[in-house]
Amino acid sequence: MNALRTLLVAFVLVSIGFVVGYGFQSSGAPPQIAATPKPTVLPQAPLVKGLHSSPDGKLLAFTGVYARSQRAGVWILNPATGVANGRESPAGWQDYVTQWRSDGRALLLEREKIPRPVADATAGLFTAPIDRATTSAGELSPLPQADLPRGEKIITGLLAPNGELVLKTRRDPKALYLVRKGVAVAVDRANLTYGQNRPVREGPNLVFYVVRDIPNQPDASALFRVVGGRARQISPAWDDVVWSYVSRSGRQLIVARIDENEVDWNWTLYRITPTGVQKLKSATVPADVVSVYWSNDEKRILGAAGEKLWITDVPSLKTTQLGPRTDWKADDATWIGPQNAVAVASDGEIWRVEVPSGKAVRLWRFPAQFWN
Repeated sequence: MNALRTLLVAFVLVSIGFVVGYGFQSSGAPPQIAATPKPTVLPQAPLVKGLHSSPDGKLLAFTGVYARSQRAGVWILNPATGVANGRESPAGWQDYVTQWRSDGRALLLEREKIPRPVADATAGLFTAPIDRATTSAGELSPLPQADLPRGEKIITGLLAPNGELVLKTRRDPKALYLVRKGVAVAVDRANLTYGQNRPVREGPNLVFYVVRDIPNQPDASALFRVVGGRARQISPAWDDVVWSYVSRSGRQLIVARIDENEVDWNWTLYRITPTGVQKLKSATVPADVVSVYWSNDEKRILGAAGEKLWITDVPSLKTTQLGPRTDWKADDATWIGPQNAVAVASDGEIWRVEVPSGKAVRLWRFPAQFWN
């Protein structure tokens, strides 16, 4: 009897388990199937390139790239009022802000494809007048292109202190040409690599200070002084340079190497003279310092493009974080004319950051229609 009762109880429990575990089929409403949620697509912030301050610091110019990198435009921003106006480039092209003219009334721009050209346009160098009253760029005008030797192609250009146009051709190796009366005059050429160069005025001469490879020494580079097409090496040979940066005056040079800790940078500061260089200081600089910008008085260097902003004092090379923010990832940055402040482009916004306090104020944000 006990065995029969035990068997009956077991059968009931199994039946209950079947009902709980699998349920009954019903002729009523079909079972509800949870819809797969669609992934959230966040708006893509416009990208800022070529952020430059006018010489007096009263206007900022930059190139904005948006619509999934299919459209671009040239923007002029008044940092005092927060007013900005843009001029769209042809579809599929960008007009990259290269430089302000010394009088602050025009821009030098480089037009190139991004990444699939749609409109019928021509690559090259252009100038655009700036209406300072309305904070806007005028119609672009192509610069007269000098005839270059066969096989040379313009990569970019810059304006020398006297307003003459300097052309940089090829990518590797590079060459420099100076345009005079419509004629491209050879300045200098590198066999393998071409680092940073700076044209300066020394008396009646236009002088170029150039960091590039040493002829017949493929693994070494040095600083050269180039006058009238003649280059003279004025520094020791360097075999471990990652990048170099000549100051605007042509009087100071930063040479960056990988630090012995294999993580950070090791910076060396040199003073430049017409006859040579003098080593002033070496120091370890955080790896987060990616892009560098000399202040107008050349007493500070801004480090940006990483998670943080950094200020390096010259000549001590003491480096400190600028402000508490740790998520900048700046597109670009610039010193605001002669002011103790920098402009930083990050995530579709332009910020003003005071130096050395680090106080940050948002100046402007791209309008909603440019986020995609």
